[in-house]
Amino acid sequence: MTVYDNPLFSLLGQEEKEEVFPDAEESIRSYWKGDVVFHVGDDASAIGFVISGFANIEFVDYLGFRHILGSVGAGDIFAESYVLTGNELTVSVVSSTESKIALIPWKEVMERAGDEVKGKILSALTQILAHKNRLLSSRIFITSEKSIRDKVLAFLSYQSLINSSLSFSIPFDREELSSFLGVDRSALSRELGKMRNEGLLEYRKNHFTLKADGNVFSKSE
Repeated sequence: MTVYDNPLFSLLGQEEKEEVFPDAEESIRSYWKGDVVFHVGDDASAIGFVISGFANIEFVDYLGFRHILGSVGAGDIFAESYVLTGNELTVSVVSSTESKIALIPWKEVMERAGDEVKGKILSALTQILAHKNRLLSSRIFITSEKSIRDKVLAFLSYQSLINSSLSFSIPFDREELSSFLGVDRSALSRELGKMRNEGLLEYRKNHFTLKADGNVFSKSE
């Protein structure tokens, strides 16, 4: 994957991509797990594009507790809403694996673009924002479930859907998943163990396989 594969440029031809962003390769940064890409309070002037690896969208409350709001992986962009509004970031973006991320200077790209190319980029951006709105709706649905089991079932069912498979890897470790779901890590591990013992699923680290016997989608009472 290259910088030019980012979804903002999905409607552009290769020559148009190179014209609006000739220094694409220089925009790529390498990060280790735990490296901060953007901090809370940063001025957003660049849109991030994940070339490889994963990064978490995080918020740390005043007591120091970390809350994971989402994850971005290869092919995803982030911080676009802050760049468009000119607001400071109210979240941090932290690399959760070794990763390569391109920082795309929005203002410079749009200044180089002619009217037709600008229209194509904005059209692509509209599609991206609509997709992210659907992702936000799914997260609200998942985290609004009452029990830990129901949250887990909703999350894994959604991951199965977007991966088009009953066997898939998720972008979170246990601590990150517990933060995303808003549950205690130990309680989450116990519930996953119970679900495995009941034959509902199998897992190893962050790779899960749902058992297609109809019971995996049964909610707890």
